[in-house]
Amino acid sequence: MQALVCIQGSANLKRLTIYSCQTVNSPITDLTLFIESFKNLKLLHLYQRSLIVNLYQLPKLETLNLIEPRVEWNEQLVLAHPSLKELVIVGEKMNIDQVRGIVRNKRAGFKIAANVDFSESQAIVLAKEYPNYIFSI
Repeated sequence: MQALVCIQGSANLKRLTIYSCQTVNSPITDLTLFIESFKNLKLLHLYQRSLIVNLYQLPKLETLNLIEPRVEWNEQLVLAHPSLKELVIVGEKMNIDQVRGIVRNKRAGFKIAANVDFSESQAIVLAKEYPNYIFSI
C-alpha cells in the first residue's frame, strides 16, 4: 500500500495495475476513492480476486482487464463507462447473455476477450448480431 500512497494525486496517471490490497497500512482505506482520484486513467488492470468491483467514475477509461474476478463482478462497471473500448476478463467463463448484455451498449469496434461458456454455433450467431465488434473467445 506504500506505493499507492506515493502515486495518489498524480492526476496524469494513465495506467494502473493493482495486484493485491490485502494489507492496508495507510490513510487510503477506500480503494474506490483511490482509483477514482486518477481522472485521466485509460488502462486499469485489476488482479485482485477478492476485490469488490464498484462503479468507478473514470471518464477516460478505455481498457479494463479483470483477472480472476469474483463471480459477481459488476457488469455495471463496464456499462457505466461509455469510453471503454476493450474489456478483458480472465479466469471466469461468461455465458452468451452476459456477453450480449455488455456489447449491446457499446460502440462499434468494441473489443471483448473472455473465456465463454457457449457453443461455436452460438458464437457465430453472436458475431452476426454484432458484426462491428471484435470478439476473442
